[in-house]
Amino acid sequence: HDPPNLQGAKQRGFAADLDLLWPDRTVADGIRAAAAAGFTGVEFGAVIPAELDATLAAVAETEMQVLAITTAPGVVSKDEIGLAAVAGREGAASLAIDQAIAQAVTLEAQAVHVTAGRGDGDPAFETWIGNLEYACAQATLHGLRVLIGPQNRRDTPGAFVHSLEQCTRAIEELGHPALRLMFDCYEVSRCNGDLTGHLEDLMPLIGQIRIAGVPDRGTPDRGEVNFAYVLRVIEGLEWTAPVSASYRPRGRTDHSLAWMRSLRPAVIRPWQLAACAAP
Repeated sequence: HDPPNLQGAKQRGFAADLDLLWPDRTVADGIRAAAAAGFTGVEFGAVIPAELDATLAAVAETEMQVLAITTAPGVVSKDEIGLAAVAGREGAASLAIDQAIAQAVTLEAQAVHVTAGRGDGDPAFETWIGNLEYACAQATLHGLRVLIGPQNRRDTPGAFVHSLEQCTRAIEELGHPALRLMFDCYEVSRCNGDLTGHLEDLMPLIGQIRIAGVPDRGTPDRGEVNFAYVLRVIEGLEWTAPVSASYRPRGRTDHSLAWMRSLRPAVIRPWQLAACAAP
């Protein structure tokens, strides 16, 4: 059993995906909001350089764990959702990777999440593998992990990485210890199904876990997936990092957080509740 101390509590609980939970705030303000709500970690996309100092100050002030920095998606006005698998955009992909790694180092994050974008066929796969090889080489210099995961094509038409099989193939082909799976339970449920079966089979490859309600990406206490059960499975697999809440609130985020109390006992042992309880 883990010793009953605050450090143990900090290793579990829930993290907040700030890009979805507080998209209307700066990352710095989102970090403070997440800390006030009882989250123990955060993840977010690469910030603009002018906001980096404020973000660093918020991390230091709240002592929040930064799980991952997601690479910039590219040109949003051109409907780009990632760059790593887009043939002809290798230069931009490398810059996005470099930016995310630099910010991860500054903010003492644990990983960079490299988004693939839209594409199809061998050219996209070869481009993706090349960019992941570069990302892993650079991340290893700083002790970071590189995360990859699928996006379902119902929500994201044309997404190149749309199955766990593509991710495991890339991890096997590269054979790099830094490369890990972003196990987004919402995306996996929509792409592959058999959520707990895949968690059990792929746990050695997983670098981060996200949860959200299925099928609408709402709060994780609603929908067709029983996350109380899923989180018990995760606990049984000895997962110790925060599980990231990556859902779209209906209305104000601070009015959507009741699920934290109902689901928290599945991932936090009783002696940790006082240390991590939401105000």
